Amino acid sequence: MKSQIKYAMLSCVVLLSATLSQAYPVIKETKRLEIKTIENKDYIGTLKVEGIFNEALYAPNDNEKYLFHNAEGLDDRHGELFLSANSGSVMGDFTLIYGHNNYDGSKFGNLSYLLGLDVIPDLIYEQEKETHTYAFLFAFEFEDGTSVLEQQLYGEQRMVYIETLKQRAIKSDHEQTTVGDIIFLQTCIGSYGDQRYVFAFTRVS
Repeated sequence: MKSQIKYAMLSCVVLLSATLSQAYPVIKETKRLEIKTIENKDYIGTLKVEGIFNEALYAPNDNEKYLFHNAEGLDDRHGELFLSANSGSVMGDFTLIYGHNNYDGSKFGNLSYLLGLDVIPDLIYEQEKETHTYAFLFAFEFEDGTSVLEQQLYGEQRMVYIETLKQRAIKSDHEQTTVGDIIFLQTCIGSYGDQRYVFAFTRVS
């Protein structure tokens, strides 16, 4: 009887461990935390969250260019981080950035790891002559193929839209009330099933 109870308890621990692992994947080792950039007219800077990713960022004129090609134009299932074509060629009030949820941890492959952190590090956007810092606002997931943002929103429409997204949040920073320019980081369907993750950050400097 004791052995049966011990086995049942062990099974529960294993099941709980597996469940937590699926919800908050352990960060994957990646050798791509140090980026290499090449001469490319679409290159607009680098984007990073300390210890999670550090990648070159591109602004193409369509959303297919870097989906399955790298900055050199070669076939590459990892793709590149890129601004949605609807966001324009520069970071604006509402900016949507796509990246693959790669199994090896590159691009946005480690992004979901942030869900398991008590404090989420700032997002840093570095250009040649200036650096901007963005604080975490909220994160959510969805399983359909739609984009989180397909048009620029301003004024009251913008605030209503943000509140609508917050209601879907699976993690948020309730102390972060200042809402400046917002960056949405959106993954593709990747290594963890059909979920797409979206993380919103607001500019603080």
